[in-house]
Amino acid sequence: MDPVKVYEMLSAYRAEISRNSTADPSINELRNHLYRVCDVAGQISEPGLYTLTAPTGTGKTLAMLAFGLQQMICKKKKRIIVVLPYLSIIEQNAAVYKNMIPDILEDHSQAEREGEFAKELSQRWDAPFIITTSVKFFESLFSCNGPACRKLHHLTDSVILFDEAQSLPVHLAETTLSALSELVDHYHATVVFSTATQPDFSQLPGVRWTPQELVDHTQDMFEQARRVTAQWNLKGPIGLDTVANEMAQNENACVIVNLRAHAQKMFDFLCSVCNSADVYLMTTDLCPAHRTQILNEVREKLRYHRPCYMVATQCIEAGVDISFDVMYRALAPLESIIQAAGRCNRSDATKRGKFSVFLPDEEKLYPDDFYRQASNAVLTLIARHEIDLNDLSHIQEYYKILYGNGQVRQKKELSDAIKNMDFHGVAKAYRLIEDNQLQILVPCPGKEDVFQALAEEGREFGVTAAWMRRAAPYTVHSYQRTQVYEMCEQLFVYTGTHRVKNDCNWYILSNPVLYHNKKGLQLSAEFNGII
Repeated sequence: MDPVKVYEMLSAYRAEISRNSTADPSINELRNHLYRVCDVAGQISEPGLYTLTAPTGTGKTLAMLAFGLQQMICKKKKRIIVVLPYLSIIEQNAAVYKNMIPDILEDHSQAEREGEFAKELSQRWDAPFIITTSVKFFESLFSCNGPACRKLHHLTDSVILFDEAQSLPVHLAETTLSALSELVDHYHATVVFSTATQPDFSQLPGVRWTPQELVDHTQDMFEQARRVTAQWNLKGPIGLDTVANEMAQNENACVIVNLRAHAQKMFDFLCSVCNSADVYLMTTDLCPAHRTQILNEVREKLRYHRPCYMVATQCIEAGVDISFDVMYRALAPLESIIQAAGRCNRSDATKRGKFSVFLPDEEKLYPDDFYRQASNAVLTLIARHEIDLNDLSHIQEYYKILYGNGQVRQKKELSDAIKNMDFHGVAKAYRLIEDNQLQILVPCPGKEDVFQALAEEGREFGVTAAWMRRAAPYTVHSYQRTQVYEMCEQLFVYTGTHRVKNDCNWYILSNPVLYHNKKGLQLSAEFNGII
């Protein structure tokens, strides 16, 4: 890849999308400003640790690429590695990058690889432009097995761009930031953390966090990017049915809740007060290919101002390019609230989108203890003063409350393994996503033939690396082990010449009716009215 040629293609691509943009001129000017700032910074910045803090919808994806390319051109960096937290964002961003760089090396579970050479490249990261997931990047960094470690020497003299950096698990932050500092200090890497909600890791005990910000006068950009009016309805719990009735009064609206069970209930409430054909559900109960179908259909309806109502979990908060006029968010960590607001009125500075934060009238509110702690930090902050989502000092104050109370600590098993120089223990303890979920192959609507072909191949030949990559877009992950054992067919893997099921976490959904064309996988079928 010739970085100069790619930079020229990037400039031409930006000019084209600018000509065709329907966004408000002031929004386009913000995007142009951010791009220019990152372009110049890439030319003059020495290897180091940087943050890129900018509002949602201001074009960080292309601005970061300009920074990385200028680092390759002016500072002779060898490669750009883009690290993204979610596969849904990778699909969207990879499609953008491929307009300039057709030979991107994608290294993630859904990447298509042709032949042994492509497989070897992905293992070695021997390419000038790589796009991967946080899981692949960090678990390779802390791995102790040969295939994962083969890529590590290629991090030297690289530009490593972390998009949606707020998604980094805080219980791994101390070790993660220490490793990245090592890459910067001793291996001449340049690292950029990009997000609208930049975590203040300096508030964590034991963490050295002194990045340089690429954008001067960042607060001015946030002031210019105001596009929503926030309402904080936290004085008392609000029923999900009440929220559904409010949403139905608008041409389009979206609500993001914290739990899939809440999303299912809200979806049913909305279907009872709206035309069910205009109501969509977006959770991880749907396989990735199904979620992509739904997002495309929703964008089409929003583009032509047709009635459209979405219920979602956190899976659409970060990096998903979608814009509703009205957005509701169940109480959550502040970074999630701000990301949700970024899916509201993304491109029209002449009006204000309506954004409402509410406390659901439900027994269980949060998926885990950290989510609860972070949400309580929001309550503490709003008890002090009204929260301005565009005020960076409020975001810093939130992180000081959350990180400064001593409740957030590094994972003990990881700290102990590092202290004891237990490399196998470190590899086992460093997990961005716990690997105790089961993978279930499901019949995505419109792709039933693909499901049948994959199911037949899996039954006959077992689970292979190539099969898993092809199956990934049609897979749902589940913790419901009892239901999976009862309602799904377990596949096998080969250990030598023997078929073994005990080591295989892959299943095929036995009864296709348990995959709903709107709700996705419904293993608790009786509860959800599927059977």
